Amino acid sequence: GGAGSGSDGPSLMRMLDAVETPDYLRLSAKDLKKPIHAAITELDDEIATAHENIADQAIEHIHANEVILTHGRDATVEIFLRAAAKKRQFEVIVAETSPSHDGHATAAALAAAGIATTLIADCAVFAMMARVNKVIVGAHAVMANGGIYATASCHLLALAAHHHSVPLVVCAGLYRLGGGFPPGAPS
Repeated sequence: GGAGSGSDGPSLMRMLDAVETPDYLRLSAKDLKKPIHAAITELDDEIATAHENIADQAIEHIHANEVILTHGRDATVEIFLRAAAKKRQFEVIVAETSPSHDGHATAAALAAAGIATTLIADCAVFAMMARVNKVIVGAHAVMANGGIYATASCHLLALAAHHHSVPLVVCAGLYRLGGGFPPGAPS
């Protein structure tokens, strides 16, 4: 959760850890104002500090001389990788993510930050996965069953990683957690 709000209202982490939740349906409109304001402030703090909070954990997930695979363009993933590069040497392979080719911008940004970077075509992901220690992706949303909403090519990375038993790490702020399930998924 975000730091600095100092409110007595529920934080995102406390909401996730809560054993019981207040019955907001029984509160009057006047009594709802404070918890709603506190929740909005907490969400605002979480959004403002999400990249920083995730980047602080980079050193725990990326080790020296690892080969990381990512794809497309995701600000959270780029910040995460740049934070790890401050203390560790590693290589990043970036899939270009056709047809948008967003991976080109990611590869250029990482190379400019001094990270050893290789750009590959999407069709080479499966072949390269045997060299990879970890796949790191961003997500638009993380669903209740652990599934994610992400760019379409993320599914290709996940299937190749699963086949080669390579861990897949999703970089996403708490505010991206959803209570729903993807369409067609068992609940």
